[in-house]
Amino acid sequence: YSGYTCFTGTCKHTPKDIASVAYKVFLGQEQYLGCTDCGHGFQHWWAFLPDPPGAAKVDADAEPMLDRLKREFAGWSPEIHDLFGATSPEVVKRRPLFDRLPMTKGWTDGCVALMGDACHPTMPNLGQGGAMAIEDAFVLGKELGGIKHTDELPKRLKAYERRRFVRASIAQFLSRNGSDLLVDWDKLRNTPVVGPIGMWFINVAQPLTMNYLYSSEF
Repeated sequence: YSGYTCFTGTCKHTPKDIASVAYKVFLGQEQYLGCTDCGHGFQHWWAFLPDPPGAAKVDADAEPMLDRLKREFAGWSPEIHDLFGATSPEVVKRRPLFDRLPMTKGWTDGCVALMGDACHPTMPNLGQGGAMAIEDAFVLGKELGGIKHTDELPKRLKAYERRRFVRASIAQFLSRNGSDLLVDWDKLRNTPVVGPIGMWFINVAQPLTMNYLYSSEF
């Protein structure tokens, strides 16, 4: 368990600057909120908040989710509260966030192979969970293509794992690192000496990271 919960919602709302800004992220210490245009006058938003393990079960009846969000983001941008105000309580979803270290013991066993979140769950900050699963499926299909006999399966599945392990592990690391940076953004930005160096490194590394993750070469 990552220590964070993601709350999501979709609402009928059109920001004043929608013609020029379709995606926004509001950063704070140990929490943040993002939103994006869905078309047809709808906005989708997501909020990250720290929570202890099992909090979803404990808090289920303690406080309505939308009420908690309004309280947690009190004093933040009015745009956030415009979103909350336009959201029906029944559409708000809550998801504890999980990831894990790379599975060094392997993804395959004989004729069985894991793929997607089953073997490399990621934090959602870079949108790589679904992307990595699609890449897995593509590579697995390539490896299984042309098989003449089931005896070939274990070898082909191992080849699929070898082709995917490093890239998927890097995506896990970058997603977790991105999550940590977002929730500690204010602390990093305002830390003497370390802050400016960290910000410089992020500005240099971010384009490289995006080019790697969104490359068609995998």
